[in-house]
Amino acid sequence: MPKKKLPGVTTVEEMSVEMSVLDVEGELRARFLNPSYRPPVLPRVAVELLQLSRQSDVGIDDVVAMLGKDAMLTGRVLRIASSPLYQPTPRATEPSLKDAVLRMGLGNMRDIVVEVVLQMRVFQAKQYAKEMARVARHSSAAAHLARLLARRAGVGQDLAFLVGLFHDVGVAGALVALGDKPEGQPVPRLSDVWSAIDTVHPELSGVMVELWGLPEELAEAVRGHRALADQDEVPPLAAMACVAEHLANRLGWSVQSLTGATPERIGLDLVQPDDLDRALDVLGLSPSHLTSLENAGEVVLRQLATAG
Repeated sequence: MPKKKLPGVTTVEEMSVEMSVLDVEGELRARFLNPSYRPPVLPRVAVELLQLSRQSDVGIDDVVAMLGKDAMLTGRVLRIASSPLYQPTPRATEPSLKDAVLRMGLGNMRDIVVEVVLQMRVFQAKQYAKEMARVARHSSAAAHLARLLARRAGVGQDLAFLVGLFHDVGVAGALVALGDKPEGQPVPRLSDVWSAIDTVHPELSGVMVELWGLPEELAEAVRGHRALADQDEVPPLAAMACVAEHLANRLGWSVQSLTGATPERIGLDLVQPDDLDRALDVLGLSPSHLTSLENAGEVVLRQLATAG
């Protein structure tokens, strides 16, 4: 006959789970904050394009020549550039790389390249392939929704897409780290570690963005996109990441179903109501704006689903 649990008393089993979660949090923090830690390497073309996008006088031919060095990357970029996301009216022939850059502008081209690069090089973990694919899908959705949100709110438009794309990159980094075990040694079950990943991933995202040499305001935003209600000052980019994540979850592009447990049970990547209210206030929006944003976001995500 099972023992009856006394109110306010922590069982040995609960204590074991709680300690294991704290162990995982500590392991991840120690690894990412170690001076020797290096995140997955971004291809040189992505790094150079990110740097060029911050300059005011950039030659289109220089951008085209740089992108043309990676044929596989160029092919994927052109497919996305020709999709309804960026070209509502189909063309009879596929545009050249130069045509695409001229039509879309350097900022949009940068966003596409970085999105493709993250999918190819960062959102990859052999031991957690299925889960990583959903993290990548969620991050792309948040990126496109953040861009939509920036246009509506009239703030942060230059980095909006990137803050959505990078806000959960710490989840990807954590999966890579936890899956990096000697051959024959089992990797942790996701149901045992998701709570820890959810707690520390904003901090890990900030570490990775900093080490990639990306803008400091981007690192600050991904680090602060959770627990907004507890912060004295909330950067608009952090608020944007929070609302974009909420919209992605609402529209079915969440990472909540990864473990097989219900979102309410594990609390994975959920945006708390107080944090959402604070984010909307920072962006000068009201809860009533969410309905129109969801409607517009649904159209964008349908296009994203076919952009491949």
